[in-house]
Amino acid sequence: MSYLPDVIKTTGLFKRLCARADFVSTVESLRKVAEALGSQIERLIPEFTDHSVRHMDALWSVSDAILIPDEIERCTIEEVFLLCCSFYVHDLGMAIASTSEGIENLRSTAEYKAALHKAPKDDAAAEAKADALAIRIAARSLHAELASSLMIEEVPGLNRYLIEDSETREKWGPSIGEIAASHNWTLEQLELRLGRREVVPTADNGSADLGYVACLLRIADYAHINRERALQLERLLRSEISPDSSLHWDAQANITGPNRDTSQLVYGCTAPVTSIDAWWQFYDMVSALEMEIRCVRDYLEGRKVSAGRFTLQGVRGAESPESFASYVRLNNEIAPIDIRVQPNSMERVIALLGGPALYRNDPMAPLRELIQNCRDAIALRNALETAEHQDVTPGKIDITLDTKSNPPILKVRDNGVGMTRSVVKNHLITVASNFWNSVDYARDFSRATEAGFQPIGRFGIGFLSVFMLGSNIEVETERAGSPRILLRLRGIGRRGELTEKVATGRTGSEVRIFLNQSTANELAALPKIIRARAPMLPYQIRIEMVTENETRQSSISPHWWATASSNELYEFLETWNYQAKLGRIPEESEGRYSPHFRGRYRKVHDLEKSSWPGVKPDFADETGRLIDSGQESASGVLQCSHGIAIGLVSGNGIFGLVETGEVEILPDRNTTIDKEDTAMPSAMNQLMQGLEPCIRKAVDDLEQFGSIPARHAFLSNLVKQYGSDILSSSTLRWIPMLEQPGNLIHKSRSEVMARLQSEYAVVLCSGISPGKAYGLAEQRLDASERVNGVEILLQNNEFSPNYDVEQRLEVQEGSTRLRGAFNQVIAKAECKKEGFRLLGILLDLIAEAWSIPRDTLEMQTWELDADYTKGYLWVNLKRPQHYGE
Repeated sequence: MSYLPDVIKTTGLFKRLCARADFVSTVESLRKVAEALGSQIERLIPEFTDHSVRHMDALWSVSDAILIPDEIERCTIEEVFLLCCSFYVHDLGMAIASTSEGIENLRSTAEYKAALHKAPKDDAAAEAKADALAIRIAARSLHAELASSLMIEEVPGLNRYLIEDSETREKWGPSIGEIAASHNWTLEQLELRLGRREVVPTADNGSADLGYVACLLRIADYAHINRERALQLERLLRSEISPDSSLHWDAQANITGPNRDTSQLVYGCTAPVTSIDAWWQFYDMVSALEMEIRCVRDYLEGRKVSAGRFTLQGVRGAESPESFASYVRLNNEIAPIDIRVQPNSMERVIALLGGPALYRNDPMAPLRELIQNCRDAIALRNALETAEHQDVTPGKIDITLDTKSNPPILKVRDNGVGMTRSVVKNHLITVASNFWNSVDYARDFSRATEAGFQPIGRFGIGFLSVFMLGSNIEVETERAGSPRILLRLRGIGRRGELTEKVATGRTGSEVRIFLNQSTANELAALPKIIRARAPMLPYQIRIEMVTENETRQSSISPHWWATASSNELYEFLETWNYQAKLGRIPEESEGRYSPHFRGRYRKVHDLEKSSWPGVKPDFADETGRLIDSGQESASGVLQCSHGIAIGLVSGNGIFGLVETGEVEILPDRNTTIDKEDTAMPSAMNQLMQGLEPCIRKAVDDLEQFGSIPARHAFLSNLVKQYGSDILSSSTLRWIPMLEQPGNLIHKSRSEVMARLQSEYAVVLCSGISPGKAYGLAEQRLDASERVNGVEILLQNNEFSPNYDVEQRLEVQEGSTRLRGAFNQVIAKAECKKEGFRLLGILLDLIAEAWSIPRDTLEMQTWELDADYTKGYLWVNLKRPQHYGE
């Protein structure tokens, strides 16, 4: 004889369970413990509606509503047993704080500590209240997670198990615990942790689909929203109910149901709801239940093992507040009004999301979105092949512009993973749906993530941009093992059709856009646009241009940028902004395009006349390529993410491309979200480390081209870019030494070092010719110093004389000529110390040769003439007697 309540014995689940007396006995035993623990939930969390054993018992009847008799009969006896046991376990974690040991366990959790940290603790009473609140929050947050441990471990502080029989507990406890915990998971988590196992053998040689059972529990628990959970007498007895919780009690106070009518659940009420806020609260709960039912149904239908086992489709009247008010009534004088986005305005919303309002004035943004989708599909297929230890299929993207057709057609085809009907319907054409966080992705492609797959798309609105090119769209797609799907869309609104065709065995997708003639004309330079939009894509892109007169084919090879000449790459980057958006350089008369671009087009410089007389320092690896232009005018470095261009960033004379991998970008795809730790610095640093040895070699090789004095400004710029070590460690003879009677001989650092080590004085001057340097020496040095001394002459002035400074000094000092310590004279001349880069290297060299601090040199008497036209810097540095040998 069963000791379960009579309300349970009339249910279809109980009748199925009766086939196994041991199962019934286990459920009875489990219910007794749950009844005792469940009674503690009210005490611990009084604001909650009913979570006692009454709620657990009610789930038997609710399950009879969500499942038709045939679906119950199709359940294995093991699935029924697991479901019924989970009824009594899923909420018991909230009762964990009913024992002192359970409370101590909660106090050790991060959830408790976080809640306690936020609560005010001004005095002992406040501290005690904060502790109690933190325990309550932790128990509520962790209750689902605790369900798993409760099924296999002793209940903390009670010295007993939920299922006392050890053999039964070992056989069934882990599965019951996982199913019970799953009611608080997302469907993605449910699939990863339970659903992907499909049908598993059970300990009694039966079978069960754990993912299916978990879905039944989550819908039954969700659907139990009625007056039984919010009895008014109980509410009056509760000591602590917040305003938000009160709304939940009021929302369910008069509700009846759910009952099953055909494929829908139906709710009613014993009396009209008097509070409009309570009515809306219940409508929101029902709308969420409707969405959950649909998501679960789509999920189960997408699994071969559970297809056809769940026919429930939704909640009667949930499609609108007006419809639902016919079932759960308000007072006659009150009517709900839905002020959310209405269907008649949705087309406008989609147009805004998928058009210029999002992509600004970027008419070619749809091409980027289409190529990006191709990339994700190919990368996903390759990741699956890698995870399954298969040969990786070379990715191919074929793009055709057929202007011979009427109307013209743009076709973009890939050999990627392809899409199923569910993916096309629920994600491709659904606003803001993120496939990568969906149940479909978790179910079918979790192995790809484990293999390192990262998508580019993330906002769920990119495909809408194709309507910027044309109103009529076709998408034909096929995933391995699925039918071929053809989607036709006519306009950005709600008109479209989806049909299935016989599978061909060719996986991948093709998007066909029917263009008007003006759009087709704008795509005349399609190959340039594609290369600018996806310059670093690691897949072959083939482009075919079909016209009345001819068919032209071209291709963009992976890593073309690595083998392109420096001139070709420089021109590509200088004109990138225009090529990406127009495919060409606009005429000056096309002023309407000027707002589209930041900056302006500059005529491409002839690199052979730049400051690098030979081959430019150039470094490339898998992450990109950098070239030092030797000039500040280089347009910069093109930042790419997974092969797709984002935008140019300043390179300070460096130009090239860099693959940054995963970066956070705004929905327009042209702007990164600034963060201190982004991928760009890491990727650039890696390439710069590779470029630096090339720079060093190029500096050493400068001597073979001569004209070293004319390159001092260039060398100074290199020091600014790469640091003083770029010259300090070089073998280049770049240091000009003036030898009598006036010869300027260039020496390397090591040669100057050897000479200075035996000298006790050196003249250092900047910004004057050899003749003037000789004249200054005659005025300031005696004959022996001139004959035997060392003079180093930097002809280029490393400070910029300023006319205003000259005039100020004439007034304040009576002269433009300043004398004093180095820091003093440059401060008066309003010069910055970091501007003296080559001079700084020479000072370090002298200090090292004489084994003295550099400060000692800077404190000697310097002469600086701030004359606007003939300024110079001069010093006769002497080795202090107390240093050296």
